[in-house]
Amino acid sequence: MRVLLGVLVLWAPLARAQAPVDAEQAALRAKIHNEAMQAFQAGKWAEAAAGLEKLLAMITSPVEQSQLAPVYYTLCAAYFNAPDFPKAIESFNLFLTKFPGHEKVTEIKMSLGQAYVQVKKYPDAIKQFQALEAIPALRDKALLAQMGVYKIQGKKEDVIKVLQKLAGGEITTTLQARGAIQLAELFADADEPDKAIAMLQKIATKTALIDNLVSLNTVAFKLGDAFLERQKYPQALGAYRSVKTRAEVLKFQKDRIAMIERRIEANKKTDPGNPQLYAQAQMQNKELKGLLEESQALLAEFEKTEDYASSLLFREARCWYDWDKKWEALVVYNRLLNRFPKAKEREPILYSTVITYADMHQVVSAQRACETYLKEFPDGPNAGTVGYMAGAVALEANDPAGAETFFGIMIQKQPNSQYKEEMQMLLGNAKFAQGKWDEAIVEYGKYLSSYPAGRNVEEVEYRVACTHVFQGKYEAALKELNGYVAKYPGGLYAPDAKYRTAVCFYAASQYDDVIKQCNAWLAEFAKDDMRGEVSSLLGDAFAAQNKNEEAAKAYVVGYKAATTDEVMNYSLFEASKQMQKAGQWEPMSFMFQEFVNEHPDHVAVVAALFWIGKAKAKLGHEEEAKTFLVDQLRKFINEPKREAVENILTQLAQLCAKRPRQPEPPPAPPKPAAPAPAPDAAKPDAPAPDAAPAEPVVPEPPPYDPYAELDKQLEPIAAIANNTGKARLLFARAELATLKKNPIEHEKVFADLAARFTTEDLSPVLLAYVGDYLKGKATPKNRERAGELYNHLKEDFLKSEYLDYAYVGLGDLAFIAGKYDKALELYNYALDTIGATFRLKEGMIGKAKALLELGKFEESKKLFEQIASIREWRGDTTAMAVFQLGEVELRQNKYPEAIAHYRRVFVAYQKYLPWVAKAYLKAAETFEKMGKREDAIENLREMLRNEKLEKMPEAEEARKKMQALGVSA
Repeated sequence: MRVLLGVLVLWAPLARAQAPVDAEQAALRAKIHNEAMQAFQAGKWAEAAAGLEKLLAMITSPVEQSQLAPVYYTLCAAYFNAPDFPKAIESFNLFLTKFPGHEKVTEIKMSLGQAYVQVKKYPDAIKQFQALEAIPALRDKALLAQMGVYKIQGKKEDVIKVLQKLAGGEITTTLQARGAIQLAELFADADEPDKAIAMLQKIATKTALIDNLVSLNTVAFKLGDAFLERQKYPQALGAYRSVKTRAEVLKFQKDRIAMIERRIEANKKTDPGNPQLYAQAQMQNKELKGLLEESQALLAEFEKTEDYASSLLFREARCWYDWDKKWEALVVYNRLLNRFPKAKEREPILYSTVITYADMHQVVSAQRACETYLKEFPDGPNAGTVGYMAGAVALEANDPAGAETFFGIMIQKQPNSQYKEEMQMLLGNAKFAQGKWDEAIVEYGKYLSSYPAGRNVEEVEYRVACTHVFQGKYEAALKELNGYVAKYPGGLYAPDAKYRTAVCFYAASQYDDVIKQCNAWLAEFAKDDMRGEVSSLLGDAFAAQNKNEEAAKAYVVGYKAATTDEVMNYSLFEASKQMQKAGQWEPMSFMFQEFVNEHPDHVAVVAALFWIGKAKAKLGHEEEAKTFLVDQLRKFINEPKREAVENILTQLAQLCAKRPRQPEPPPAPPKPAAPAPAPDAAKPDAPAPDAAPAEPVVPEPPPYDPYAELDKQLEPIAAIANNTGKARLLFARAELATLKKNPIEHEKVFADLAARFTTEDLSPVLLAYVGDYLKGKATPKNRERAGELYNHLKEDFLKSEYLDYAYVGLGDLAFIAGKYDKALELYNYALDTIGATFRLKEGMIGKAKALLELGKFEESKKLFEQIASIREWRGDTTAMAVFQLGEVELRQNKYPEAIAHYRRVFVAYQKYLPWVAKAYLKAAETFEKMGKREDAIENLREMLRNEKLEKMPEAEEARKKMQALGVSA
């Protein structure tokens, strides 16, 4: 970059030359001088130089020459600006020779160095700049000038050395800050990122000295990308965070332009009467105008660029992700999506969000992110991958229906997807998971047809066999399973195939074959993870043959070998059942104690402790059992997630309900032997034999108070109980009230539980029981409170065994509110997803009733028929189901069929009076709808003749109906 020396005027000493000159000569000199200066001011550098040379040739006097420094200075400037660098060098050297002490010497030397650069005399230029480096005022300029020469020569090491000298210390000038930015960039290029980032951090607090934020940002971006590529993530983040925002850069650049313009205006106001100051001001304005043009051009170019904030954040997010800081990456991705909804990087941002959620197994969030991507970019560059992931994530989220939808759409929309083979198999898996066995086989068939040598053929063939197992088509299943084993004797699924084969034989009740196959399996796959399942199946086979001891041994092996809680719990408690049947209370107690010792933190520990207490009681050690149970309650009474605590309290209540066994009375003392008869019985003085001792009298035991006994046992627990513990202690009293057939006390306790304790105080069991209690109290407030309890159970105890109480209870509340769709959804979740156990019957009844209200009569009818056929529910439930079958027919105006069901209730289920009374009324109502008035009257008379129904509210309703029909009751 050229340095303009500026426009100078001929100073006064020239006019006052001391050598005598005639007037004509003086006028000529003045004319030549003025013409040359006018040419200089007009930028006619060569013309100005020629005039000045002519003028200087005319002045030969040493005295006059000594006063011509301004003229020589202007001549140097003219040649430099021409540009005629050889002549400029000659002029500079002449000036330095003639005026070695002049105030402009340093400027001349700096310009001389620049002229040497222009004619490629680099060593001379370096020598010149190095000499100037010693002058404090020119140090920074001289060093930057040296850096420029070395840069032209490609001497990167020398460039770095000079810049280190310039910016190595504290940054105090604009030129040092400029050098620091360049040095940071060089360090980055030289693969010295630590030095580069240190330099950026050094100038980060010196923003007032930085004259080019655009360059600073460029370096920071470049450094960040380089660090990211080299996997130096902390340094990359540091670089990215040093980037100034677009708003900051714009403000800085505009403020800088305004500052330069102010300085130019100030220089214009310099007084021309002071020639030296005026010349300096003109020289500064020349430089400032160049700087202004450069700054304005930089601003104009920068204003054309898009905002890079989203790009910068995206880089930061990628940095966090690659650093394996997935949560941090997600935070940045979500910030990007929220702050920059229209960012040009939105597609890769959404795609990266999908990948990150998937990596973190946040399946629900990943599924939502997939849906968002496919909605916004159905044909995006990553749509195929996202579509595949959407289905895979749905499967992982236990949403096979969603997976089926995703895979089906993607296979249709992207038939050439790189994931098509995988999606075809997973589509079959999605239908498999929903129990759509026939559809799954179709999809698996498509896979085998399209990819006969595909990488998933083995799995697909095996799953086809499994579908037959789950369909109950055991002959077909055995054929497929045996075919698989023959084709893949050492296959990945061979252990499972042989296990499923044994399952097929178990389904056929061929228990001896099951036992033989399970034993063979255990011998062949001694270290396989399925040992627990196979041992449990062996136990099932023995149990089916009532071989209780053998079954118990197999189950014990199963629980010890189990790799899942499901198998462990099943095997452990099935072993317990078989031991109970075999009367092996002591081995059972030992088994559970061993389990507790080996798995002290397992969720089943409290249940195991319950059975240890049960065993002690069965062995006749009731007091020992009480002490043991109380000791366990001390540990767990305050932990709401320990669900079996209530079982222990129930057992303790059972032990307290019975009077403790009275100790056996001491044995009576032995009777003394009868004395031998006297030899002469006739002797009058023979003593009479002693009287027999009296039988000991056993005193009557004092009255027994089971509630006092329970309080005594629980007294040490009450002292340490928190609110959860206190609620459980009340529950124990309610259980005792139930055992003692005291409904008033039971009601009182549950009212207290509902009133005294918050939702958070209650364990899952109590949330379930108190929720049901309040639901039965038909007031809006009680039902609202019941809903709160059910929701807390549903949301905070996702693995609770009592979860079905929540969904069925909420279903009941929705049904009561007339929200039948919502009720059906909740009942379905309880029955199908959770697999309701405690509330299976209530869930099925609720679902059947909801289907009825929704007009889904055929489905409702089938479900009520199923309920009526379940042997374990015979009785009141059967009568209810038959009555509801009448309701199903009545809603469809099938009057004869409805009457048949109602009559079946009051004929076959006479002991269930509430349903009998309802059935009579409904039958009469149906006869009326049919126009059979007499039959309706006769039906009502038959009802009123039943003395058992006489005081029921339905009887009063029947009398009113009779009156309405115009007959007396």
